[in-house]
Order: sequence, then C-alpha cells, then structure tokens
Amino acid sequence: MLGNTNYISKITSSKIISSFVLLFIILLVFSNSLSREFVWDDKYMLQKELFTDWKNIGAIFLTADTVNPGDNISYYRPLTYLTFLFDYQVWKLDPFWYTLENVLLHASVVLLFYLLISKLFGDNLLAFISSMLFGLHPAVTEPVNFIVGGRNTMLCAALSLLSLLSIVNSGNGKRRWAVLSVVFYFLALLSKEQAIILPGLLLMVTLLSALKKFKTNKYLLVSFFGVTAIYFGMRYQILGAVTSEYGLKIDYGTLKLMLAALFAYFRIMVFPTGLNIEYVTLPVTLLSFKALIAIGGMGVLIYVALKKNVADILRIAVIWLILSYIPISNIIPIPSAPVADRYIYVPLLGMCLVAGYGMKILYSKKQFPAVIFFTISLLILGTMTHARNYVWNDELSLWNDVVKKSPEKATGYYNLGVIYQDRGELDEAVQQYSLALQKDPAYALAHINLGIIYYSQGSVDKAVKQFRKAIENNPGFSKAHYNLGRVFHSRGNVKEAVEQYEIAIKIIPDYPEAHNNLGAIYKSMGLLDKAIEHFLASVNINPESPNAHNNLGSALMSKGKLDKAIEHFQIAIKLNPGHLQAVNNLRIATTLKTYSIQQQ
Repeated sequence: MLGNTNYISKITSSKIISSFVLLFIILLVFSNSLSREFVWDDKYMLQKELFTDWKNIGAIFLTADTVNPGDNISYYRPLTYLTFLFDYQVWKLDPFWYTLENVLLHASVVLLFYLLISKLFGDNLLAFISSMLFGLHPAVTEPVNFIVGGRNTMLCAALSLLSLLSIVNSGNGKRRWAVLSVVFYFLALLSKEQAIILPGLLLMVTLLSALKKFKTNKYLLVSFFGVTAIYFGMRYQILGAVTSEYGLKIDYGTLKLMLAALFAYFRIMVFPTGLNIEYVTLPVTLLSFKALIAIGGMGVLIYVALKKNVADILRIAVIWLILSYIPISNIIPIPSAPVADRYIYVPLLGMCLVAGYGMKILYSKKQFPAVIFFTISLLILGTMTHARNYVWNDELSLWNDVVKKSPEKATGYYNLGVIYQDRGELDEAVQQYSLALQKDPAYALAHINLGIIYYSQGSVDKAVKQFRKAIENNPGFSKAHYNLGRVFHSRGNVKEAVEQYEIAIKIIPDYPEAHNNLGAIYKSMGLLDKAIEHFLASVNINPESPNAHNNLGSALMSKGKLDKAIEHFQIAIKLNPGHLQAVNNLRIATTLKTYSIQQQ
C-alpha cells in the first residue's frame, strides 16, 4: 500500500467510499469499548429517577440537574438527558448499548465533519485527512467511553455541524435549509452550552472570510442571536443564572489557571500522551515556560485569524479553534476539572482541520513522503486510542491509571477505596482511604467512608472521629451528619441522634434514610404522629424501600390504622418477599383486624 501513493486519492475520489472507510476504521478502533462496565459517574447518574421514568419528560426540560445533591454547579442539557431517558426505556442499564450509541455518535460527528469540509471547500482529500485525524485522536476516548460526560459534548458537536451544513446548503436561496440551521443550533444548545460559539463563528467568518458558501445574511445572523437570547432566558429561568453559579471571573489567579489549562490543551492536542481523567492543573506564573508557550500559541492563532492573506481553510479552522476554546478556558471557573479530555472534543475539530491542511500541502508537494507520514500517523493514533479504550473497561483499571499518572491527587486513592469497600475488601479499602487523606486531609468523603468501615468493624470511637472530621471540613455534608446520627442512635444517645438526623434533612430534605431513622426514634419514644410523618416522607422519596414501608406499616398499626398498615406491609413483601419482619407484621395486623371485626 505504501508503494502505491495513489491509494488515498482513490479512496477520496468518492464520498461514499471515503465515508465507508471512515466509518469502518472508527468502528474497528473503538470495537474494544463495547465489552465494558459503567464507570465513574455513569454508575449512579444513569439510574437517577429523572432518567428512568417517562413521567419525568417534562421535568427534564423544566428543572436544573446536578451530578451530586448539594453541588454548586447545575446544568441545563435537556436534549442529552432525553437520550438517557430513551436509553433506559429500551436498554435498561446494559453498558453495551449505551457505549455503542456513543461510538456511533462519534462516528456520526466524524462523517458530518467530513461532509462539511468537503462541501465547504470542495476538497475530499482535505476532508478525509482532517476527519480521520479527528476520529482517531486519543483524546476522544474520554467522551466516547464516559457516557454521561461525553454524550452531551458529542451530541452538541453533531448538531452544530448539522447547523453549519444547513447554512452551506442554504446558499442557493433555499429558505428551508436556513430554518433548519437555526433549529439545529437551538437543539445543539439544549445538548450542551458549548454550541454558543456558532453565532460568533458566523459573524467572524462573514466579516473576515471571502468564502461565499459560509457567509450569512443579516436575517440569519439575527435569527441565531435571537435563539441565543431565548436560550439564555431559559437558562436564567431554570438555573437562576445565565452562566454557572461561579459566574465570569477575571483576575490574576484566574489568568494563571487559564494559561496552565491552555498549555495543557495544546499539549493534549499535539502530543496526546499521558491522558488522564484527573489532571493536576496548577496555576503558572506569567513568565514560566508553560505560560509563554500558551501565550505564544494563542497569539499565533489570533494572528492567523486576523491576517489578510490567509487561506480561508486555515482562517476558519483557527476561528473555530479559538471560539470553541473560550467556554472551556476557565474564564468561567470549572473547579471540579479545570482540564479534561472531553472538553476539547469540539476545539479538536479545528486543530485537526489545521493539521489536515498542513498534510494536504505536503501531499501536493511531496506525495510519497506525505502518504507515509499520514499512514504512520494514523497507525500511531489508532493504536494509542485502541489501547486507551482498555483503561475504561472497569473501575479498577480506570482509577489505577489515575493513581499511576496523578499520584499526588487524592481522588484516585479514594475511588480505589470505594471499589475495595464495595467488594468487601475492607483492609485494602482502609489503606486507600488513608492514602487519600494523606494527599488531602480535608477530603470529607474519605473520612465518611473510613468512618463507615470503622463502625461496621465495631470501632465506634474511630468512626465518630472520622465523621466529626468530615463535618469539620464540610459542615454542609449531609452524609456525615446522617452517619454520625447512626452512631449516636446505636449508642442510645437519642437527643444527639435526632439532632444529627434533623441537620441532615435540613441540608437535603429528600434524604429517605434520615427520615426513616428519625421515624424509628420517634416511634420508640411513642411519638407516633411524628414517626408516621417521617416514615411517610421516606416512602414518598423512595417508594421502592421495603424497610420504609414496613416501618410505616408498623407505626400505623400501633396507631390502630390497620387497613393502611396492611397495605404497606403488603407493598414491603411485594418488594422483598423474604422480608420476615413485614411477613410477621402482616400476620399480626391481619389477626388484629379479624379480631376487631368479630368484636363488632
């Protein structure tokens, strides 16, 4: 194949053949992603009630969502969430189908990118090279394999490309394509806010580029900015803010972090080695090597975007890269992950077009070396991407990779501790949580889980110490108050237990376990009305809990409300046929009801 330098020309001579080759290679490289488990946030996010019941279809569009209760950052991405709702109805929680959808979505982005470049510049070779580089870039492994973290980005990219393709097709006065471009843009915004770059891209291309296919009239521009205003209004109504809760932040500390992130992203795009889901991103000084590279690199991009005698291909690629980078630049802080591979998915399209343009020039001058270089590049990128997919196979491999590459971060050790705790390997879990606390003594979750293990082992004083440290570091952590309440409850310290449960409920009113345990205390004190109130709250929050139904039934039975008690005992037994306490309580309630009828 290397001897025949025309093989690329033969492939790119037909859009159908090019599309088939792109699709085949993408599916081949990502084939090993399909036999995997849910990892990271996927495990619990996809089980949220918002995504599991069709009745929540309205709530998806009308409510904000957070990854964890109490998070400072809320999201409004209803179209992405709608795909999760659909997936659960069809696949339940089978990782194969969710991952296959993500792989196919990535392949769709690659094909749409290919079609856009081909239509825009009339150059199938450039389109094929750029799309292949993007499709096989190792940084895309994170959005493809991380379901909840990557679906939104890829859906946003696909709809944004569809919007741009519609604009290109509307150039012949076809109004329906112009309307479609606006519709696709709005849907892209509902997938992820990163689509906000499109009006700016269209405006800059119209002002700076001579490419007629991509120029837009004032009515279309006004439509795009109008849709943007509508979207901002929706965000404000739902989230209470146009941006995230952190808002726009411009100060010296933010600038240092932005430069560190920019250098990291340049490195990931150009030298995609050492990929990691938990990068260590420390602010840099303005005269440091990293800052100078970041400033110089961005300066070159801005110069190319504004320079007069620059090829339209290069100008548009650079404008796309610059604008799509702004939302992930940390000018609006992203404290949970200042740098992440999935964030760069959209900017990477621009970088790959720049790289494709460079390879196309080399191909036009020295065909044989260009073919060799392109082929070797694809082999390297494809191999790296295929190998990186294996890291996402399960939780253990993912977090071992984090510990290996970011040993100074506590997150990797904490998550390994969770894995071992779930497996019942408590000694190993304690070791990992202890390592996490060595790296970050204020890591509240590590303190809580360590306390839970100590409590299960009978080391109550050690458990109390850990829960108190968690509260000291994060007074608003409801889980710490709940578990401290459990310890006091088991010791018979009723007053202290009630206090901690009530604090937990005050922080998160929909805390079913706290309501259930508080109800148990009130029942033991003979305060049946208060007990029923909390048991009922627990059942309403989590109607699938047999213990909560049994406890509510028991309180109702003590109150003499036998029919209602029997109803809840029956629900508890239906949820768990082996629930002996509910079976016995049902027998007692039935006997009491029979006796009561006989007495009448």
